[in-house]
Amino acid sequence: MTMLITDQNKNKVLLWTIAYSMTVYFIPAYFPITPPLYLELTEFEKKIPLNSLWVFPYIYLYPFCIIIALKIKNLKNINILLLAFYFIQFVAFWIFILFPIAYPREFYPLEYVSRIDINLLRLIRIIDKSHNCLPSMHVANVVLMFLGMVQENKKSFWWAFPTTILICLSTLFVKQHYILDVFWGIILGCFGYYLSYFFFKLRKI
Repeated sequence: MTMLITDQNKNKVLLWTIAYSMTVYFIPAYFPITPPLYLELTEFEKKIPLNSLWVFPYIYLYPFCIIIALKIKNLKNINILLLAFYFIQFVAFWIFILFPIAYPREFYPLEYVSRIDINLLRLIRIIDKSHNCLPSMHVANVVLMFLGMVQENKKSFWWAFPTTILICLSTLFVKQHYILDVFWGIILGCFGYYLSYFFFKLRKI
C-alpha cells in the first residue's frame, strides 16, 4: 500500500476528504432509514445546564483541526490521521444508519434573544440534526486530531489536551450529546487512530 496523501495529490485528497465526510454525515442525518431512539437522561445529565456560551469551544473544533493539520509535517503521520479519519467516518455512518440515537433538544429551548452565542447555537441546531448522536463525531474527531498532534510533537500535549477536554465538555453544555455519546466518541477516536497507526507500522510504510 502506498501513501494515501502525497505532495503531488494533496489538493485532490483534500477535496475528496471533504466530500466524503459531508456525505457520510449528512445522508443519515437528512435521510434516516429508521426512526431515531431517545435515551433516558441520567440524573447527572439533567443537572448539566444548557449554557450557550459553550458554543464557542464547541465550534473551535474546526480551527483546532485546521491548526493541527497545518502543524503536522511528517507525511506518515498525516497518512495515519487520514486513514483513521476515513475509518471512523465509515463506522459512524453505519451506526447512524442502523441505530440512530437522538437527543431531546426540545427539553432545552433557546432564549428568544438576538445574541451571537445563541444565534450560533440556533444555526447549529438547524444544520446539525439531532439524531446523529452516538457516537459523537465531534468528540471522535477532536480525540483523533489530538492523538495525531501528540505523535508529531510530544510537547503539544500541554496545549492540545486541555483544548480537547474543553471541546468534549462543550458537547454536553450545548445539549448536543449524551454522556454516552462522548464516551463512545472517545473510544472510536482512539480505536481508529491506533488501528491506523499499527496498520502503517506493520506494513512498514
